[in-house]
Order: sequence, then C-alpha cells, then structure tokens
Amino acid sequence: MALKNQTTAAKTVFLGACSSGIVSIGGLDERTSFATLLSRVGTSAVVAPRWKIDAELALPILDEAIAGFVAGQPLNKAMSAAVAAAINRGVPAWQAHSFVIEGAWE
Repeated sequence: MALKNQTTAAKTVFLGACSSGIVSIGGLDERTSFATLLSRVGTSAVVAPRWKIDAELALPILDEAIAGFVAGQPLNKAMSAAVAAAINRGVPAWQAHSFVIEGAWE
C-alpha cells in the first residue's frame, strides 16, 4: 500500500531506516517528509535518522528512546536520554545524534 493511501497512523512514529528523517524542500517552500505525509492521518511526530547509520550502533538508541517514551517521558527527553546513554557507552557522537524529531517533540 502506498503511503499516500494511509487512512490512519500512530500519533508518534519511530523509523530506523537510513536517511528517513530527511526533509525535502520544493517550490514555494513546500516541505515533504514522512512527518508531513503522515500528519494528515493523525501523526504528530516522527523520529528518524537524518543520514546513513550503523544499525548496530544507532538502532539501540531508538529502542531506548521508545522505552522512555512509552514509560511516560516527553519525546524530546526520551530521545536526549537515549543519546546521552549511547555516547556514554562509546557510540560515536555522529551516530548517536543521527536521529531527528520532526513535529511535536514534547
């Protein structure tokens, strides 16, 4: 099914696909991203990597952020805590900071 045919979506979406957090800007400053495509069917925030990631290093960050978010932390706090923990574990900063939140980050 094409994404444009979606009729419902989760309020918050977490993506692990490389570069899925990229926003394309077209004519008249039109922004296109997963967040803009899903916003019309109920999504208010998308968390996704902005560039190619090493899945073994970066996806555990996403897992930890999801766990914090599900436990009740605001999305931005859950993501920040997961990134800090990853850096403390030795994950290179450029990998740890690959994720972006587009939309309602609180």
